[in-house]
Amino acid sequence: MSHRTVDPSAVSAARKTFCQICGRTQGLHNHHIIYRSHGGGDDPNNLITLCFECHDKVHRRVISIDQLKLLAKEPPPFDAVVQAYCEGREQEDSGKWLQASAMVICKHGYNWSNRRIASELGLSSSAVRDMVRTFLAFPEESMRAKDLSFTHHRYAAMTDDPEWWLEQSIINSWSSRQLHEQIKRSKMSREAEKDYLLGKAEKALRLVSEVLAEGGEPANWLQNELEKLLFQTAAVPLTA
Repeated sequence: MSHRTVDPSAVSAARKTFCQICGRTQGLHNHHIIYRSHGGGDDPNNLITLCFECHDKVHRRVISIDQLKLLAKEPPPFDAVVQAYCEGREQEDSGKWLQASAMVICKHGYNWSNRRIASELGLSSSAVRDMVRTFLAFPEESMRAKDLSFTHHRYAAMTDDPEWWLEQSIINSWSSRQLHEQIKRSKMSREAEKDYLLGKAEKALRLVSEVLAEGGEPANWLQNELEKLLFQTAAVPLTA
């Protein structure tokens, strides 16, 4: 009688404590991605831990073999993951600058309107306007901040002083969302900014109240952090 498993220790070593598809921790067993009858072995890259439901989906081909192969692989070191993410973002941003330059050529080289460019490229007129404005604000690569996203540049280009806002993003380590928020605040009247900050304060108070009312470790942590923050604020002398 033939046996499905040639190396039981390899199968046991590859078993996870959770389903590698849905994360369940009950009803687990290892599955050979390429069946042994089709030449699949007991190496870790051919074994994946599944729960009953996900195993059923595999046999019904709801989940493909390619998906299983990807999930079964051991993840690379975190530094490599971060490097891949950064490289992907750089490629994405370089692609956006290339797209923006093409739109500038259409607009100023062919004298096309934003509407015509949008129609030809399948975009909205506002997207074309933003891309063109961003490229014209930072036409040279030397003018762009390498560590900031295209979105940072797009928000900065909406202002009267794009280079200054870009520099502030670098100095303050602002995310693109924070940069956008600071730009919006700079355009508010004093009274509008007061209302804006009051709204944020009310929202913060509501969230803090909810966490403290729940109690437990999160509430204790929040209370300690608030006490430290209030102490630091009180220790800073008020300017005249």
